[in-house]
Amino acid sequence: MSLHVWWLYVTAVFLISATPGPNMLHVMTQSIHHGPRRSIATMAGLMSAILLCLIASALGLGALLKTSPRLFDGLRYAGVAYLLWLGIKAWRAPIGEADEVGATRARSLRALYGTGLLTGLSNPKLIIFAAALFPQFIDHHAGGFERGVLLVTGYAALVVIIHSLYALLALKARTWLVSRRGGRVLNRLSGAAFVIFGVALATSSPRLPR
Repeated sequence: MSLHVWWLYVTAVFLISATPGPNMLHVMTQSIHHGPRRSIATMAGLMSAILLCLIASALGLGALLKTSPRLFDGLRYAGVAYLLWLGIKAWRAPIGEADEVGATRARSLRALYGTGLLTGLSNPKLIIFAAALFPQFIDHHAGGFERGVLLVTGYAALVVIIHSLYALLALKARTWLVSRRGGRVLNRLSGAAFVIFGVALATSSPRLPR
C-alpha cells in the first residue's frame, strides 16, 4: 500500500470517528454515568461492532450489499429503529443527583458491552463506511489479506484513541452533568441527538458505488 493511500484512509477514518455521532455520544454518556473503568466495556462493544463490520466488508459484504439494495435498506432501517429507541430512552431517563447516578453502576459489564455493540452496529457512519468506502481500499489481487489486517488494525487503534479522549472530556464535566440540572440537559441533548441521527439515516438515500 502506498503512503498516499494510507494517509487518505487515515484521514477518512479520523473524520468519521472524530465528528459527532452515536458512538461518540454513547461513550461520553456511559463514561459520565458509570465512570471511566466500567465504560471500557462500552468501548469494547463499540470496537467489536467496528471489527465485525470491517471484517464482513473485507469478506465481501460490501459487494453483496451493492447487488442487494433491499438488504442494505433492511440494515439501515434496523439501525434507525435502534437509534430512535436510544433517543427516547435517553430523553425519558430519570434525573438524579450524583449518588443516584452512581447507583446505575450496578449494571453488569455484559449489559454495557451489549449496548455498546448494538449502538456501534446501528451507527450510520459505520454502516456506510463499511459498505461503500472500506472495500475501495482493499486490493484482493495483491496482498489483500495483509492490507485488510493493516486497515482494520489502523482503524481500531485510531478509534480507541478518539473514544478515550471523548471519555476523558466527559469526565471533566461530570460534576455538573450528574447534578439535577446538568442531568436534565444531558438527557435532553443526548436523546435529541440520537433521534436526529436516526431520522437522518432514515431520510438519507446513500448510494453504493457499483
